[in-house]
Amino acid sequence: MGFIIKIAQRLSLDRKGQASSSNLIATTSVAISLFVVTLAIAITGGFKWEIREKISGYRGDIEICARYADITDWRTPIHSLSFGESAEEVASISPVLYRNAILKGKSSIQGVVIKGMGEGYDTTFFASHLTEGRMPAKGSDEILLSKRTASLMNFSCGERINALFVNDGESDADYLTNRRFTICGLYDARIEEMDKLTAIADGEIVRRVNGWDSTTLSGYEIRLKPLPYREYLTRLEELSTDFERDGVAAFGSAAGNAANDAASSAESDATGLSALPINRTNDLLFNWLQLLNINVIIILALMIAVASFNMISGMLIMLFEKMPQIGLLKSMGMSNFNIARIFLSKAAGTMLIGMAAGGAAALLFCLLEQRYRFIPLNAESYFTDAVPIYITPLQFIAVCLICFAAIMAALAIPCHFIAKVSPAKSIKFN
Repeated sequence: MGFIIKIAQRLSLDRKGQASSSNLIATTSVAISLFVVTLAIAITGGFKWEIREKISGYRGDIEICARYADITDWRTPIHSLSFGESAEEVASISPVLYRNAILKGKSSIQGVVIKGMGEGYDTTFFASHLTEGRMPAKGSDEILLSKRTASLMNFSCGERINALFVNDGESDADYLTNRRFTICGLYDARIEEMDKLTAIADGEIVRRVNGWDSTTLSGYEIRLKPLPYREYLTRLEELSTDFERDGVAAFGSAAGNAANDAASSAESDATGLSALPINRTNDLLFNWLQLLNINVIIILALMIAVASFNMISGMLIMLFEKMPQIGLLKSMGMSNFNIARIFLSKAAGTMLIGMAAGGAAALLFCLLEQRYRFIPLNAESYFTDAVPIYITPLQFIAVCLICFAAIMAALAIPCHFIAKVSPAKSIKFN
């Protein structure tokens, strides 16, 4: 094997001892191809991660609510549940209370859904997207609005705003309820439609507006720990199915009073509650994310094809340049297989150099973009203000292996011509 490697190294040089032009072209082609493919996967993964995190931030990864109902419908509440030790993938279980409202501005009105934060609500998402002020204090009449809603209604942080609630009362006097809130903060999550519709308040305020007792709420938001995209979608479906079959046991053991036991029994009988994963409640958006995978596959195939074409061209040029040497090796008794190994060894070395250069450049680019976010985007169109980046070491290694294997398989085509070289003619030609 050492002898073969030495010959391969000698064949990779031109007569002046420098790397041949065909070798440099092939190396550059492999580097560019791996660079482009890595960026495509990283950007696609970044969009999936960014959008998934934002959607789950608004409504959780799984919504627990009344069966055949929407969690935001205040007319279909559920009884509170107690959860024991949660499943490994579950990060938090937050109680929520919802009520539709009409915000009355100085010269306009805006319909919103007020989300009331129950005890232990995970505020991480909204707190991380604050542009001004703070989260609503417990037991206060404060409200958190999106920056977009406040701008549309010409309100700023610290001002008072009226909220009108439509009731089921039979008389005109009971039909509308008015409540004043203080705007304690503004947030901007960069998803326009959801920003405009979502306001945040303390759960006790919403409970009083709805006329509920302390054991009644709209439902629960289940947030999962960070998982790779495919595993994430799989666990969403599995946990949702388990919940509707087994009740709260899917996320932990039920504990507490008779109301909890009754609710758990209803769930086990598949008659009480629904578990709705966000890929179902936002199916259009997640279908769009799935379409991005097709784009990545197309780019991967095209880049491999380009790199393979350049590698094949380079090898064919080298075969023609080294025709006398090939004829000489054949006349000395070396088999076609061993000669092919020599050229494939050279090609493998060229590819590894190109992949090292392209991979290093791609990872450096991803690191810089992830840290400094220097490529801007229109947030209204792409849900983020800069190109997002997300790629795992396993994904990068898989791409490298796929590219290497595909190109090496393609190089079997030029190696076929080695068998057609006549030792007598090639030596005579020399």
